[in-house]
Amino acid sequence: MGKVCRKAPTGLLILLGGIFLSGAWGLVWAESLNPFSPLDYLSATERSLIKGLEAVLRHDLDGALREISELTRQRPDFRLAHLIQGDLLMAKAGDLRGFGHGQENDPEVMHLLDEARVRIHNYLDSPPKDAIPQNLIYLAHAQGNAIVVDITRSRLYLFRRVSGRPELIANYYISSGKNGSGKILKGDKKTPVGLYFITDYLPGYKLPPMYGLGAMPINYPNEWDRLLKKTGDGIWLHGTPPLTYSRPPMASDGCVALTNIDFETIGEVVGIGTPVIISNSVEWLDPVEWRGQLDWFLSRIQEWHKDWTSGKVERVLRHYSPDFQNNRFDHAGWTKYLRRQFQEGTTEETNFSDISILGYPTEQRMIVVTFTQEVRGKELFKQPLRRQYWRLEKDLWKIVYEDTG
Repeated sequence: MGKVCRKAPTGLLILLGGIFLSGAWGLVWAESLNPFSPLDYLSATERSLIKGLEAVLRHDLDGALREISELTRQRPDFRLAHLIQGDLLMAKAGDLRGFGHGQENDPEVMHLLDEARVRIHNYLDSPPKDAIPQNLIYLAHAQGNAIVVDITRSRLYLFRRVSGRPELIANYYISSGKNGSGKILKGDKKTPVGLYFITDYLPGYKLPPMYGLGAMPINYPNEWDRLLKKTGDGIWLHGTPPLTYSRPPMASDGCVALTNIDFETIGEVVGIGTPVIISNSVEWLDPVEWRGQLDWFLSRIQEWHKDWTSGKVERVLRHYSPDFQNNRFDHAGWTKYLRRQFQEGTTEETNFSDISILGYPTEQRMIVVTFTQEVRGKELFKQPLRRQYWRLEKDLWKIVYEDTG
């Protein structure tokens, strides 16, 4: 399985070489990597494209041409499909000179080649069945869905919460920043890396045509970005312009762009408050590994909670990093603030609920814990959506940011 036939027509070998051999992977069948069909998670349009490219892998020229020709009939705005259709016709005539009929110096053709590569790479090396991103640790009940973006692979993964565990429901092609990832400054045309949340839904009729059917803004810069002095705004998930099915893998000014069909489908599922984890790459865990990670983090948070309810501020302070800061305090100021809080009322009865635990994609491991806290002392006070950033420091997890409610 997966071996190239030595008697394959020359045109097909040229097309195979253009799309597959020059990438970072070889000619292997997706079925040999996954015990299930990755096609199940793709949009209908991308599924048809992959089936056509699969036929190319099998050296079934007629089958590939039938699949791709039907695709271009249904999606006349899908430029990549049209280019592959043209190449297949040239291959059938025995006159194919390379991907895009040998137009290697044409930037538009090279952009389409990049798109073909990342799409087939996603299929041939898709996540194992039931795998869960390491950073998708635990979703609150209110967070019924989550989005994980892998910039390197040009993919957006959509998850839903099922019996407390994230379950993959769809896998979409996306375009990201022209200048890569790791946004720092306004106008740098990079896509931010971090944990964000959808803040709004903007219908397409209220926006310039370049945003297609609509946009969902996210909260870049978030509280951690602002502490790091990152600038810029207007980072959205959005659609594509009219007469454009998809854009090259790196074509936006920093946003995450989907096809209009995919954007519309996602917009029916997610909403304001949906978490969006954007990272350079995604590390996947099997369900057993994921459960072990969840239990470990829950035990750390419960330890913090136990110390909080002890009424002894020194026990609470041991959970905070010397580098702690937020928009009001550094570590010294935070220490004074907590001492005052504990002096003003007892904390004999404390409860927290609606907890979520999400990884923050940085080189130094970090998680973001969000919860609602109720403290009953002389009177009840409630802090909705309290948020903590925990960071791994010398093998110990410490809180480096916490809002003040």
